[in-house]
Amino acid sequence: MSARPRPSATRTAQLAAALWLLGAAAACSDGPVGPEARTEPTADHAVRWNEVARGLVVANASSPPHASRVYAYSSLASWVAWKAAGAAPVNGVAPSRSAAAAQAAASVLSHFFPGAASYVNAELEGQALARAGRGETPASRTAGEDIGAAVAERAIARALADGADAVWDNVFPVGDGYYTGRTPAVPVWGTVRPWLVASGSAMRAPPPPPFASEAFQTALSEVRQISDSRTPQQLAIALHWADGAGTVTPAGHWNVIAADLIRRYDASESEALRAFALSNIAMADAMIGCWDSKFAYWYLRPWEADPAITTPVGKPNHPSYPSGHSCGSAAAATVLGGLFPREAASLNAMADEASTSRLYGGIHYKFDLTAGLAIGRDCGALALSANAGEAHFLATLGWAP
Repeated sequence: MSARPRPSATRTAQLAAALWLLGAAAACSDGPVGPEARTEPTADHAVRWNEVARGLVVANASSPPHASRVYAYSSLASWVAWKAAGAAPVNGVAPSRSAAAAQAAASVLSHFFPGAASYVNAELEGQALARAGRGETPASRTAGEDIGAAVAERAIARALADGADAVWDNVFPVGDGYYTGRTPAVPVWGTVRPWLVASGSAMRAPPPPPFASEAFQTALSEVRQISDSRTPQQLAIALHWADGAGTVTPAGHWNVIAADLIRRYDASESEALRAFALSNIAMADAMIGCWDSKFAYWYLRPWEADPAITTPVGKPNHPSYPSGHSCGSAAAATVLGGLFPREAASLNAMADEASTSRLYGGIHYKFDLTAGLAIGRDCGALALSANAGEAHFLATLGWAP
């Protein structure tokens, strides 16, 4: 099936006028996630689109930073489209909010993975047939899909200008204590445009301990001690959270956790879309802040300082400080804990375990973990805060007055 055509310029202008009303509505939260009775659809389709995104990340072996960007853009566009479709009737037709959310997700994913466009469109059509069986009219579907396409167009325009395609100058630092890998992963990722703050450098971690200092030697000794006496439980934890190449990546792992919570709490579609959007935006920014810090300091990995250290989860090809798993996990746990408050303690414990797994794997010092957790928690708190909530994200894509 061919990609769905974009709405006409006139139609887009009409939609933009309707979308302009979103600012006031967006200032009000969807409310806490919970199992109370609802009149809107269940979260099934929102969870399914998240599964589709994860599958495409796996199929394309996306790197953790690139994957976090995909999850953020697709989930945010889908949530914004849902909100937009509920703002006002279009030419007397009440747009299907589910159709809007689905079209936005499909269009964004087809942009990031053009080779999968036929698969994505088949998923889109299948969901539309299911909704038709529950009473969605062709006119409502079309109106909703027009809004979803318009939302996606703006999201894609932002993605094309966010700096993710910047070219590195191939300059390495010189001296003791620097990471020595010659093919570092996406060293310019810290310059990608974030959602919650002005720049990646605004999230930069404080300087790590100086190389060869007492604090460094103590941290290195801890990594070596664990490497020499790693227990089966420690190894299992390291492997459980590894999420290396060819997986859903660490951000995808937390999307699975979010999907499980959404199902357990019988969340509505809008609640699910909001949970995915807020957690993925927080993780995407945490990765930007993490990469800014990594390539500001170029800190050497433990195995570079002590070749006797073993690394059963591999050797990531980027500097050590701070820990990316810690950044992303803390961001997701903070957001999801805010939306599912009864699970907050458990989620924070999971983030701590994900963080510590990198120490167990021999690839991070403890101060890497501490700095990463701080970045992630800050990003999660910003995503939940009143001055960086729904209105902020809608304004980022140009829909707040």
